[in-house]
Amino acid sequence: MVIFMEKYRQRFIVIEAIEWTGDNFSDIKKFCKSAINPDIIDGDSISIKIYGDFNRYIYLGDWIVKNIMGGFDCIRSDIFEERYEKIE
Repeated sequence: MVIFMEKYRQRFIVIEAIEWTGDNFSDIKKFCKSAINPDIIDGDSISIKIYGDFNRYIYLGDWIVKNIMGGFDCIRSDIFEERYEKIE
């Protein structure tokens, strides 16, 4: 029996994202709403809830991405720039 492998490309998905710059905490609070954890802020990092109740630190330059299900994910700047391009 011969099994043929097929190739797939991820469909074009438009996301919303915001970069943590160190001085835009109020914007991030508005973007993340209840996912932000204001009790866990440590200098240049903040904590948000991703995947339910899992807290993850965001460091300067990292991006917070709203996924298609309405949850949030954190992506390092170099990976974000590799995967996404800004649209108008």
